[in-house]
Formats: sequence, structure tokens, C-alpha cells
Amino acid sequence: MKKMILSALLFIGMGSMAFAQQDDYKRKARTAEERAKRSTELLAEKLSLSEDQKKEIYAINLDNIKKMDVERKKGMQAHKDLMQKSVTERNEKINSVLTDAQKSAYQDLKKERFQERKHRGRIKSDSRRPEQTPQL
Repeated sequence: MKKMILSALLFIGMGSMAFAQQDDYKRKARTAEERAKRSTELLAEKLSLSEDQKKEIYAINLDNIKKMDVERKKGMQAHKDLMQKSVTERNEKINSVLTDAQKSAYQDLKKERFQERKHRGRIKSDSRRPEQTPQL
């Protein structure tokens, strides 16, 4: 009897986990316009952008995202180089729109995001290889 109850609970638990994972696959891919708008809104919040600056940065973001989408569809050959070049161009264009104070805040924001990405990458690699995790 106990085995039957435990088996039933196990199957119910597995079923609920399967349904929970299906939601991840149902996520919609955002359009280039939505991604550009989100990116612009985040910068506007962090850098206190004026309406004119928002419009210019939105145009820069949208152009950059569309270029990258075209390159992704072509294939992964030399994608990394193109992506780096695109990011550099985008940053130069955004810097041309910003005031000196905003440029300083933008540099700080980029450094902060770099550190977050670097930290996330290290955590992922440590979780894949627990035997190589440094001991404190």
C-alpha cells in the first residue's frame, strides 16, 4: 500500500514538473522593436535621458539589433567579430548622444554589467565541474 501511494505521488510530481517546463518553451521571441525599446528604457532610467536622447538611442539600438539579427540568420562564421564590432559602434554612437555626466554613468553601467556577466559565467562553469570548485 505504501509503495502504491509513493508511486502515485512520484508520478504526480513528475507530471507537474513536465507541465512547468512547457511554459519555458512557450515564451515568445521579442521583436527587434520590443528589444530596442526595453534597452532604451533601461538606459533612460539609469542615465536620466531627455526625450530627444531617448529617440536617438532607440534608433541606434533598433539599427544595431536588426543588423545582428541579419547576421545571426546568415550563420555563426565570424559572428563573434561582427558582434564585437557592432557593440563598439553602438557604444560610440550612444556616447555621441550623451552628456559628459551621462557618459561617465554609462561607463560605470557597462563595467557593472561586465562584472555581472563575468560572475554568472564563473558560477555556471563551477556548477558543471564540482570537483574543480575552489575550497575556501
